[in-house]
Amino acid sequence: MAHANVHYISFAWGEDPDSPYNAWFAGTVWKHWTFAKNNGLLHKYAISPTDDTADNGRMILYRWIHGRQAEVKQSARNLNWRQLKSAREKRSKRKKQLSDHRVDTCVALSLPATITRAFMNPACTSDTEEDNEGNLYRMHVPWRSPELTQLAHKLDEATVERLHKEKGSRYVQRTKLLELRRRDPINIPQVVTVPISFPHNFYARIFLQSRGQVAQQVLNTQVEPFEFPAI
Repeated sequence: MAHANVHYISFAWGEDPDSPYNAWFAGTVWKHWTFAKNNGLLHKYAISPTDDTADNGRMILYRWIHGRQAEVKQSARNLNWRQLKSAREKRSKRKKQLSDHRVDTCVALSLPATITRAFMNPACTSDTEEDNEGNLYRMHVPWRSPELTQLAHKLDEATVERLHKEKGSRYVQRTKLLELRRRDPINIPQVVTVPISFPHNFYARIFLQSRGQVAQQVLNTQVEPFEFPAI
């Protein structure tokens, strides 16, 4: 391995799943797996012959690497793991609240089902970070297109109006609603989950251009652009 200038004993967990090294290593793993399968060295498993392709195998490897990277980061030794766990649970709760509010607003406004389904996916909603003074900030969503980001902001504004009508001014206060508390984003989260099979113009162009061939296949974007509704 050293003679071939390979400095890892496995995948490079600190690099993108489609980095040159990881792409090469995944190709090597796939070659060995294919050889073992073709020579009857693996247990038989049920899979449709139409799905048993090299492209599907590479996509499965890509997604496995991506998931394993998150596990490696979470399992890294950290003396403040209790605080980190508490902060992670708080972020998850806030994201769910925002996501639920947006979905309810989509339904109330009779928006296209494509939009409603998209915001049912938590990955479509930005994380929230909190500074030492208790200020809340949105976090950038690097994969999301400007059009989808703008729609998310419009949905938040419409949510405030909807809740004001439904529950009154006592409920719609800055101290109670994340839609009113969160400030403009500054940072990008370390781990970003990217949803798949969205319309092509849901994704930022620069993000799509930065993805490798296998990553593009995994995204499985819909070719037809989506016409964003006015809110």
